[in-house]
Amino acid sequence: MKDIHKEFPAWLARCKGARITVKAIGNEAVACESDGVEQMVGRVREQAFFIEMRLGSRSVTVEAMREKMRNLAEIVSGNLF
Repeated sequence: MKDIHKEFPAWLARCKGARITVKAIGNEAVACESDGVEQMVGRVREQAFFIEMRLGSRSVTVEAMREKMRNLAEIVSGNLF
């Protein structure tokens, strides 16, 4: 991204549902959930990332899926640093 303040809001718009600010993931990160789909949009310096996970099995709890999403976001943001 060349202009973070102009371009990052378009990335945030990809996040459907209620947004929750996530601390300690890159410079900025937001998680959201809608209809069993967990999403996270984040930024590390001038690079943005988007992650989407779908609940594939009823045996996986929403809490477990959110934990996996957070772990994945930590890995992605760490690689972008």
